[in-house]
Amino acid sequence: MQLMFRFLFSLVLATAAFCQQARVLGTVQSAVPTLEVKTDKGEVLKVALIDKATIRKIAPGAKDLSAAQTVSLDDLASGDRVLLRGTQAGADFSAESIILMSSREINQKNQAETAEWTKRGISGLVDKVDPASNSITVLVRGTEGTKPVKVTIAEKTDIKRYAKDSVKYASALASKLSDVKKGDQLRAMGAKSEDGTTLTAERIIYGTFRSAAGVITGINAETKEVTVKDWQNSKPMVIQLSADTTVKKMPNFGGMGSGGGRPPGMPTGGPPAGGPPAGMRPPGGFDPSQMIERLPAVSFADLVVGDTIMIASTPTDKPDRLIAITVVGGAERILTMLSAQSQAGAAGAAAGGMRGGMGGMGGGAGGLDAIMGMPGIQ
Repeated sequence: MQLMFRFLFSLVLATAAFCQQARVLGTVQSAVPTLEVKTDKGEVLKVALIDKATIRKIAPGAKDLSAAQTVSLDDLASGDRVLLRGTQAGADFSAESIILMSSREINQKNQAETAEWTKRGISGLVDKVDPASNSITVLVRGTEGTKPVKVTIAEKTDIKRYAKDSVKYASALASKLSDVKKGDQLRAMGAKSEDGTTLTAERIIYGTFRSAAGVITGINAETKEVTVKDWQNSKPMVIQLSADTTVKKMPNFGGMGSGGGRPPGMPTGGPPAGGPPAGMRPPGGFDPSQMIERLPAVSFADLVVGDTIMIASTPTDKPDRLIAITVVGGAERILTMLSAQSQAGAAGAAAGGMRGGMGGMGGGAGGLDAIMGMPGIQ
């Protein structure tokens, strides 16, 4: 009898260890015929609802369940965000409750947020932080070059810093003026002056990012890694893409494809004839950041060996490895045009090539950091 008791006790412990209470965040991959959820850690779970399980939908941005609506399994769709609570056994999950956030409503909220930041906001590189006047001077790139904008911090200004492992606004951490440093990329939204030289901030988000450019020499589709030849030093560099990475691609207009032709960083003459398409040509001059904002998103599969890309990334401990925020393919033309604009703006200045001065192609207010370094609001 004692031996049997020990066996049953061991079986209970093993079962408890195998089926553990769990709370899991993820995204619905398919809702029919089987509910499958891909967790934020990359695991795919098959989800079954136990008897009396509840499904409640909340609005994007909700902080509690006070306004949650009870819905059915039929209301779930691919792309929806869910919080599962129940027991997990391997890849099987028995849900006691599901909290749902509709992907359609998330997209609508994101579009509204982006529109507000675009209309009432500015973005650029921090040039100066002045605690005495509670202000930050931000160098903002426009169609007529780079200009300083004084951002004033009010008592109720919401200041956030991007988390190290995420470029999502929702994951940003509370911060303060004294944490902002020269060289950070910053977005601010609030009341602008008529001449655009000052802004009283309601919301600020900032972070430290790194930009780069090069030609793709290898692609690992399994790990979503791209190896490029760095245009600055010709050394190999590994770019890691994730589910949060935005991939865009310049159209192959004017017969100038990516990969072939002049290497990035070594253009000759002025911008290629014709310039960007009419829908991408901003009035008053070439503004590559606006052009990039207008480009539609593509997939990882659209990147090919030989393609010239620009990358915005979060810094890592390894200088030859970047975690991509945004990747822009087919970028040879945009680099050529940016270089021509840089050289025209630097005429008469001390010789410094493409990377000299405020308009240089390297880091700084007029370089890649200024046009690639800041993630979009998401």
